[in-house]
Amino acid sequence: MSISATFLPFAKRENSTRQPTAAELANGVTVNCILMDDTSLMNPTFKVRWPNNSAPHHYNYCFVQDFSRYYFVADVTSSQGFWYFTMICDVMASYKSQIGSGQHYVLRSASERDEYLIDTSYITRSDETSVKRYGQVYNDQGTMIGIDPFSWSNGHSFVLGVISPSFDPTYQFGAITYYWMNDSELTQFLSFLFNNVDLWSGIATGTYSAAVQEALLNPMQYVVSCIALPFAKPASGPTDGVIYFGFYHYDPQSDRFNPFLVSHDSVVQHLTVEFGVEKHPQAAARGIYMNASPYSSYTLHLGPFGDIPLDPALLINETTVSVDIGVDIARGAGRIIVKGKTTGNILYHGSAQVGVNINISSAQRDLLGQTTNLLSGIVNTTGAVVSAATGNAGAITSAISTPLTTVENAMRLKYPTVIGGGEAGSFLTFHDSESCYINSKFYWAVEENVTELGRPLYKKKTINTLSGFILCTGADVLIAGTQEESIKVNNYMNTGFYYE
Repeated sequence: MSISATFLPFAKRENSTRQPTAAELANGVTVNCILMDDTSLMNPTFKVRWPNNSAPHHYNYCFVQDFSRYYFVADVTSSQGFWYFTMICDVMASYKSQIGSGQHYVLRSASERDEYLIDTSYITRSDETSVKRYGQVYNDQGTMIGIDPFSWSNGHSFVLGVISPSFDPTYQFGAITYYWMNDSELTQFLSFLFNNVDLWSGIATGTYSAAVQEALLNPMQYVVSCIALPFAKPASGPTDGVIYFGFYHYDPQSDRFNPFLVSHDSVVQHLTVEFGVEKHPQAAARGIYMNASPYSSYTLHLGPFGDIPLDPALLINETTVSVDIGVDIARGAGRIIVKGKTTGNILYHGSAQVGVNINISSAQRDLLGQTTNLLSGIVNTTGAVVSAATGNAGAITSAISTPLTTVENAMRLKYPTVIGGGEAGSFLTFHDSESCYINSKFYWAVEENVTELGRPLYKKKTINTLSGFILCTGADVLIAGTQEESIKVNNYMNTGFYYE
């Protein structure tokens, strides 16, 4: 049987759908071939009397119009003036149109990818890049006030809890009124209490000498708490320049003495810290997934709250982390909510003791003969729990109302693990030069090979909408070919091929 076949030199991959162009075919050599007996359509052998103007061994590819197939030349032999070409059908080129029109599930592709899919084809290097970024602190009016919300150098203040008569429910917390003071105001008030007993007690020195008054009267019995805060007293606030304590009051009528009354609305003060989120240096080229674990990790260090690992998956689309800090200035307890500013994703919610309890206690014997500590500012939680277990209801109340739940708060810092629990309720936090930052660590992946391995896609796609390397799974292409050809095409598609 004689057929016409066009031979040409043609460079292509075995698993590629690339076909010779019309120009390349036109530059080939078209000869009449005799199809040998006992040969196959898939692997035919052609007997050719080759033209003398070219050498047959320069030609490695063939197109047979009668068979509508492309062939690789597997071998060329010569015998008695004839050349024998052993051929192998190039099924990928022969059935390119059917392959291209099919829709299959594509695992990897060189021309399209899903940036959120982690590419596990490449190992991660052991070295890392670490970047530290400091925050910007804003007050509740939106004014930037520094880079560390807990720095003593930004300003500081004190809130004094005083037992006083109820004169305005707006500023009364049970029997306690809280006064917000600066250093000089606190010093002035304490000086008055200790050095002017006869003035505030109303007992003349003619009745009892100053020494007797000081022995009988405890000037601090009406002061139940003193909290040092790492931020200044506001520039303005409610005040009448007088401090009421017990049956007495202090009214210096001085412009320098102007403590603010703490109202129900102002007992919780808010600050906001914002941090820029560093991105993995390889993310722009490799994909967004590089900003997630295990390639990226983020740890927020925030004063008394310690080190808080942040979930990088929730930071993939974030450029800014916002930390809302709420501080109960009457007790010094703090709460933070860490979230992404763009998405609003909550990254962490926790609490710690922010203010420092200033211990100005005085042990007294009350009417019931119970020893109490009116001013400790720190309740012995362990003793209270033991007493509660033995049925002391008063101890139960003390244990519950204590703001210093340091152990509990440290345990709450466990997402995903606690690196450091901070220095809750300590001046160490206020004087720490490295108290507010986000530390980002990035691990590098080795060099990728997109041309020959593609990138993750994991989508059902029409093949001719893609190009270059493609890897399918479960592909079962419909072709008008033999069973063997169909098997070979499916095998190429499910092990990786090139659509060109």
